[in-house]
Amino acid sequence: MSTTVFVVKTPGYHLRHEKSALCPRTVPRAIADHQNLEGITMKKSSLRSHRSPAGILPDRRRHVWQLMSYVLVGLVVSVSSAHGNDKTATIKPVRYDFGSASVSAAKDYVRVGIDKVYTKERGYGLVPSSTDKDRGTRHRKIATDRRLDTFVFDDGGTQFLQDLPNGTYYVSLATGDAAYPSETAVTLNGVSLQLTTRTQRGQFVRINGAKVHVTNGKLRVEIGGWGQLCYLDIIPANSPSAVGLRNSEKTRQLVTKLQAAPIPPRKTDADNQGTWLCIGPWHFPESGIWIYPTFPADLKAGRNEIRHGWGLYLHLPDKTDKNSPAPEGYSARVNLTEETGRESSPARKRTLVKNRKIDLVFRRVFLTRPDHHHAFEALIPLIEPFQARLKRSPDVTYSLSVDVVDGKGQLIKSHAIRFANRPTYLLSSIDLPQRGLDVGPLGTRAKVNIGDLTGNGECDFLFCISAGYKVAYDASGRVLWEYQQPREPWVYNSVSTRVFDIDGDGAAEVICLQEGQLRILDGRNGKIRRSTRWPGVTPRTTSIEARIFLANLRGTGVRDIVILTGTGNHPSVSISAFTGDLKHLWNARGFFEDGGVGSHCLNVADIDNDGKDEIAFGTTMLDHDGKVLWRLPYTPLFNRGGGDSDHVDEAELGDLDGDGRLEIFYASGTLLDARSGKPHLTRLPAVTNGQWVRIESVRTDLPGKQLLIANKWAAPRLFNMDGQQLDWPFPFASWDLLDWDGDGKTEIMGGGLICDRRGVVVGVCDPHWTMPQYGDISGNGREEAIPWCLDVHGQQIRVFSSAPRPRQRRSPLAIRRRHYNFRD
Repeated sequence: MSTTVFVVKTPGYHLRHEKSALCPRTVPRAIADHQNLEGITMKKSSLRSHRSPAGILPDRRRHVWQLMSYVLVGLVVSVSSAHGNDKTATIKPVRYDFGSASVSAAKDYVRVGIDKVYTKERGYGLVPSSTDKDRGTRHRKIATDRRLDTFVFDDGGTQFLQDLPNGTYYVSLATGDAAYPSETAVTLNGVSLQLTTRTQRGQFVRINGAKVHVTNGKLRVEIGGWGQLCYLDIIPANSPSAVGLRNSEKTRQLVTKLQAAPIPPRKTDADNQGTWLCIGPWHFPESGIWIYPTFPADLKAGRNEIRHGWGLYLHLPDKTDKNSPAPEGYSARVNLTEETGRESSPARKRTLVKNRKIDLVFRRVFLTRPDHHHAFEALIPLIEPFQARLKRSPDVTYSLSVDVVDGKGQLIKSHAIRFANRPTYLLSSIDLPQRGLDVGPLGTRAKVNIGDLTGNGECDFLFCISAGYKVAYDASGRVLWEYQQPREPWVYNSVSTRVFDIDGDGAAEVICLQEGQLRILDGRNGKIRRSTRWPGVTPRTTSIEARIFLANLRGTGVRDIVILTGTGNHPSVSISAFTGDLKHLWNARGFFEDGGVGSHCLNVADIDNDGKDEIAFGTTMLDHDGKVLWRLPYTPLFNRGGGDSDHVDEAELGDLDGDGRLEIFYASGTLLDARSGKPHLTRLPAVTNGQWVRIESVRTDLPGKQLLIANKWAAPRLFNMDGQQLDWPFPFASWDLLDWDGDGKTEIMGGGLICDRRGVVVGVCDPHWTMPQYGDISGNGREEAIPWCLDVHGQQIRVFSSAPRPRQRRSPLAIRRRHYNFRD
């Protein structure tokens, strides 16, 4: 094909086109006389006579008609010849695989990490959004296509620039997340190819060879939503690699959704395909074996004690991670022994079950915690319910042990518990709606709030999933009201909802984020009582970190509301305070000034004994009026516990040594005087990624309280005020201590077991939970357990107790700070 060069000249217009495809903007805005058209080079056969229907045109009209013919032919020739003469002919395809630099790129791809920022010298790179947005890389180890297994992300939207010679290119890319649901949008050089859309876990939005004309020497790729960009292919239109794309221009689908990673059963699925057996918040049996209580499928609440048996949970990681077959030939050997005797005399033992063999059948599951991996799980019944045949005496306990052996008889794992034949009652059992939600990208977002919604003195329940779903039940399980709005923003690791009697009328209100407003709802019917704008939330907000806390800021009791808006590791995070009738009190920002950092939650307590609460957030302490009392830099006080470098995950206020002054304990292993900020200690041994903390009286044989701290996905450790690690007085470590039997001494709860300080199981509850509520729910003078799982695994709200529900309450319902300001 001959090269087309033409010049159009008219008064006031001059267009020259040479060796490049015409763009609509290059077409002259006026019709020139054909005599002004010059420089046409083409085959004579391409010129044909053009006549009007009448056969003859006036001269001027004929000139115009001929001119348009030449221009149209020139356009066709120019576009056709562009593939052979474009400056991109010498450009090779460019392929980028986005993710961590520590992970090798896919074959023939160049790795681009979050640090590859665009510069003129480099000629390509990422364009960071504003500094208050989170960005990073992820490696999921799930997708078979390596390009989809890693990605970069920027919460402000990912932008990528590539310097290119002007010309035509085919652009392909993928955006999404193999492990979690996501939200994304795609724009190329200012043209939107995919509006904001949500994807399932393992699903990707893929652009398949979008034809892009580069006219300013740059290609700009913009990924909206969560900004996850997996890979990018840029292929010149005249490249041999583009043959398939050129040939399929009229047939291929430009934008597709690809389910590239299957949806395997995993720990955070609401359908409970995986077994999430927790000893405490995100703390799983480290040994991979646990004996837990089993309940009949038709378990119902009532005045009779519940029948339960014992089961085995066994977890074996697939170390090959290559879809290897499940282990075969494994079995469990079960022994049950009765022991009778007082502490002062030797125990008499009687064997009830000896070396009972139970064959194990494994299933393959996918887990996301403590990290992404495949594993084999076995859940089998060990002992059927037979409490009626066991002795009920304070002098009698039972030892249940399990040895797991392989086909050759080699011991693989073992576990044992001691239990007493004590009764457990199910006071309430409320079936929750089967929502089937996967709450992946924003963490765990379901919670049960408790409080007296009806004002009759009984404990009612409010079940929430993020900000978009709420259902309220009274104490009997009757539905009071329901709210459902799927367009509410995703809320990170929270439900942005509290239940508390904020106006003191005897009935608890629901304080929540709803439709971009901070609202107070009537607990009895869900109707709006008061409403005001939630700072920082707009109708366009699709995701947010937003939390609510209740405080006494004016010395009038707990009648004020404090809200946290923004992610705790972003400088844009803010705190706003309101009265109980939503009159604005103050705003606070600037938590990253002077080297300070934020957190994912805040704490309120009266640290200076003025009758008003102060607010601890990150490394800042605010007075009741929002003014800064002290702010400390992150380094060197808070950076010795490893893990996060831009925030502290959690803190706790409490009187550790009983001197009347409060201390504040951080997940970094830092202990400060709350009033002055003066450090007591700045480093605890073995704290590498501190996540959760507590100030609690665990060792009743020691004065004061102790410090509990846990690394990510690990059991809590116990320390005194001097930083010395202490032994646990229980057979396992957990966060949750409750007075189960009402004798004034606390028991420990975890993995479905409630143990006393002898190490004997004296009660049971549902083992599938992470952070339970507990308190005297029924008024029987004992603390009941309300185990609930953040991802709706339990499917019921259940209240377990060591005594039946009394006919009449013996004590009023007490809603304490740990209930209404519970970290969700």
